[in-house]
Amino acid sequence: MSPQNSSLVFDELKALGVTVFEDQWKSRNPNAVLYGIVEECNEILRSTKGSQDYYQNIKLVDPSTWDAYDHRITVLTFHKSPAALIGDMNYGDVVIVRGARMSEFCNKRQAIVKGKEKISSWCSIDGSNLQPRVIKDMPFELSDNDLRIAKILRDWHHSNKPTIPAAIPKQHASHQRLKTEQINENVDYFDYVGMVVSCRRVPNTRRVEMLLTDYTPNSIPMNGEERIGSINPKLLIQCTLWDKDADECPDMEFGDYVRLRNAKRKKGYFQEIVVRPGNSGKTQSRKVFKLEDENDSAVLEIKKRKKEYERSQRHPAADHSQPEITMEDVYTEFDHKIPYSTLEDMLNDNNASIQDMQ
Repeated sequence: MSPQNSSLVFDELKALGVTVFEDQWKSRNPNAVLYGIVEECNEILRSTKGSQDYYQNIKLVDPSTWDAYDHRITVLTFHKSPAALIGDMNYGDVVIVRGARMSEFCNKRQAIVKGKEKISSWCSIDGSNLQPRVIKDMPFELSDNDLRIAKILRDWHHSNKPTIPAAIPKQHASHQRLKTEQINENVDYFDYVGMVVSCRRVPNTRRVEMLLTDYTPNSIPMNGEERIGSINPKLLIQCTLWDKDADECPDMEFGDYVRLRNAKRKKGYFQEIVVRPGNSGKTQSRKVFKLEDENDSAVLEIKKRKKEYERSQRHPAADHSQPEITMEDVYTEFDHKIPYSTLEDMLNDNNASIQDMQ
């Protein structure tokens, strides 16, 4: 957003009585009213301590925090009833919160909201049509002023290119499907579809290790590699499945397609994907699927990029930055850096295990 447009939006919001996130934070307002756009949200979970309320984390952005990711606000809503939390929510929706207490945790900005009668409340407005969403156990009276503010924020957000996809699947409000090139420090949980390059079950463990590609670049690829087969290692991302998710992983081989739900980014010396069982019923549900439908839209997208990549490799002169690498040069991030002459050697080495880099 240009400074002029940003200034105009600030003026419009201020005229309607809105205090933007940055100003709410500076004043450490203990009773803040927040208007923001949903960037991320987590499943509804239940606390195992204290009052054992249900809770939900929602990351919100407004014009004052758009250019600084660490300044965005994570709202933690608590309530004794799960039906009072926002179960149906999409990226780009507008959330209004009343009675939030601004605080800080691990150098992150957050707002605590405990949904007790006459203390605090919240609502969600569909970003596509500006219609309020019904939340069964959370009454919230919207004014015409609230709806005008929601429209200003929605229009502002639409005028800026989002850093993550605008669609979040209905069944998992927090889990937008990302390509490898979209995975970065600004995202937490997400869905992913990739082609299997290798897959192996680690002996005597409940762990499965895969190398995947969707033919988009990994911003932090595995160190020490040059090529695996004919696929540039910069296009690979490692995925580790643990415990129940590893047990439920179907047998897969090179060229199969896999869909991951509720995957999490992990960064050590390289960027990878981790899938672990959670504590709630939803996060305990199956999260690893072998895609059999060759006409699945995500599979078709990958096939198209694969075809373009293979076409480019048939004309090496078009890319002078790509060195000619033999399979004897391949190294992987194992406990000891061991050269493998073939991919089969790597998969058949039962003593090798990929390091936990974190």
